[in-house]
Amino acid sequence: MGNKTLFNPLDTKATLYIFENSYHGVEGGTFRQRRRSFPLESVVFEAFPELFSDLIDFVKTKLMGRKSEVRLGLIFKPYSDEKRKRL
Repeated sequence: MGNKTLFNPLDTKATLYIFENSYHGVEGGTFRQRRRSFPLESVVFEAFPELFSDLIDFVKTKLMGRKSEVRLGLIFKPYSDEKRKRL
């Protein structure tokens, strides 16, 4: 509802993402980093309520291991009623 009220008049969709950057030590002189992202869509969490608690457990595990960095990002994308109808 918030997306429709705040951003759809501007033909924009805002999606909250969680980003995880995991770091691995130097192996053979090379520093390794892996990035993953996951959109936090309310529709997904309404359909799969257990996914939210699994996500919280995942973030806790990553932060306590101190080998990952977790960030939140707000992504804005063009969006229109025509696109909504196609989905």
